Amino acid sequence: MSRFHNLPGAVLSALVMVLATGVPALGQTDNRESARLAAEAEAFWIRRDEPASMRNALDAFERIAALSPEEARSHSDLARAFWWYAMLRPSSEMAERRELYRRGAGAARRAQILAPDEPGGYYWEAANLVQAATVKGGFAAPDDVFRIRKLIRKVEALNTWYQHGSIRYVEATLIIRLPTIERWLFGRRLATAVDLSAAALGFENNCFYGHWVLARALVANGRRSAAVAQLRFLLTGNTEAFLPDGPENRVVRKWALTFLEELEVSD
Repeated sequence: MSRFHNLPGAVLSALVMVLATGVPALGQTDNRESARLAAEAEAFWIRRDEPASMRNALDAFERIAALSPEEARSHSDLARAFWWYAMLRPSSEMAERRELYRRGAGAARRAQILAPDEPGGYYWEAANLVQAATVKGGFAAPDDVFRIRKLIRKVEALNTWYQHGSIRYVEATLIIRLPTIERWLFGRRLATAVDLSAAALGFENNCFYGHWVLARALVANGRRSAAVAQLRFLLTGNTEAFLPDGPENRVVRKWALTFLEELEVSD
């Protein structure tokens, strides 16, 4: 005899409804929570030049990734959020920033597993790993350098102009920050960092971050006057072309002003 045989009719009907609709209802709840978190993340993300807002955005992206562990995009977005938040905190403790970058690289690797043919996971691992490997200064771990080189080649193979060719800025940053001997072992010269940045900017000239990387590459290559011109271009250039209200641009303008003042003081 069925174990439900002696249940009252109304209770039995309710139980049947729960059994029939419980799973879809749970899915609908997850979907609503995902939509809510996505809206929350977006609201904070558009103010990502503010550290407190970016911290909240990072929290939201972490919850989205936990709620949607099988979606590569959620892990790629999380990796991007870790990179952004760490970049906003240049005066924070080195170990704290390195941990943020490492966690971003980990999220990016999860994206790669879920979507091996998409460049996003490889790109954001490379971007995070470059910072994590070089944040302390001095020699970078060889395993990290080889891994970054592999990631760069993977992004270029999948989509050489992904993120408007920004993988070139990642490689340029690596070249600039490696000690001379390690850079030679990597098979790159400081002039290569200039060439890489200029090539990416040729595709999207209104990228503030690209001009910032180019200025740093020029200084590293001994071309201080050209770097100063780049920085002044960022600070006084065509505002319509440069979309000055963009959060990335507000951050980079602050970096550019500080860097310009340092160069002018040291002249």
